[in-house]
Amino acid sequence: MKKLELLLGESLIRKENNKNIINPISKLLENKKIIALFFSKYQCQECVRFLPILNQLYNNINEKHDDFEIINIPMNPSHEDFEMYYKKMNFISIPFEQRQIRIDIKKKYSVSKLPSVIFINNNGETISMLGKMLISNLNANADKVYDLLNKCNKDLE
Repeated sequence: MKKLELLLGESLIRKENNKNIINPISKLLENKKIIALFFSKYQCQECVRFLPILNQLYNNINEKHDDFEIINIPMNPSHEDFEMYYKKMNFISIPFEQRQIRIDIKKKYSVSKLPSVIFINNNGETISMLGKMLISNLNANADKVYDLLNKCNKDLE
């Protein structure tokens, strides 16, 4: 968990009763084996079109597997844009205020195009840098996406 804290910071946001509540990363990522980092912003039309697909994938995978999580890495220019966009997400997020962490993560993974999805494991090791393409190529089929990621993750162990 320490490696994830170094990468993502000590706290993340989760929606509870329509409010954004800050929680320790150790609580939100406990027992998670596969983590998707979702880089996007509200002003990006492709991001807005991809979000419902990602929300559905998240819901479908989590119906069967409790070891999967998606974390929004907000690239929004303003807090208001972040709030408006995050309302549409089913998953957790790095707080908008943690600007340096967001910049460092974007730089670490050389994210130059939005939306981007990077899959990592609970040790912070990269499972796939081409997450959006993987999701698209598998037609966002939750079973196929999860099974492939799980196999790749086991190969890292």
